[in-house]
Amino acid sequence: MLTVVSDALALAACCALVVAWVRRRAARLAGEIATRPPELRAAELTYREALFRTERPFPLVAKLDRAYRLRSGVLVLVELKTRKVDRPYASDVIQLSAQKLAIEGRTGERVAPYAFVSVLRPTGWRSLRHHRVALLTAEEVEALRRRREAIVVGRASAQYARSREACAECAFRARCDQGLKTRSRMFS
Repeated sequence: MLTVVSDALALAACCALVVAWVRRRAARLAGEIATRPPELRAAELTYREALFRTERPFPLVAKLDRAYRLRSGVLVLVELKTRKVDRPYASDVIQLSAQKLAIEGRTGERVAPYAFVSVLRPTGWRSLRHHRVALLTAEEVEALRRRREAIVVGRASAQYARSREACAECAFRARCDQGLKTRSRMFS
């Protein structure tokens, strides 16, 4: 009789743990869905914090934040950013475009020609905004790769930042001849 009671208690404890786990998972999923762009609320979260390596169309490694599968089977990428300025940057578009190529090259899956940059301002989740951006083509990403390579080996010169803000945030500002020449004029 004692074994039947202890088995029943063990079963009840296991059921309680499973119910608690299911509730926590449902709450997390509801929270994640609330942070999606409205166009992706019905989509399936397919990849999260995933790393992709490919040799096609050229060697590429990309880590993506999220990818959602639409009912059509097409993947839509989402890049999460925390920043003071609520807008996507060209670097976001380049990053997402590289992610698109890496996923397509590795898996053969179709990725949409657009993505979302979701910007969280430091004031909290209520300030999460989604920006739809058009991605670069494979040819445009390849051209950027070739240009970078030319700059690294000295066949081409880098261009200076177009905005004062971009220059001010640049990690190479202290070594940049433009930054050194115009520092007093630009940052005074």
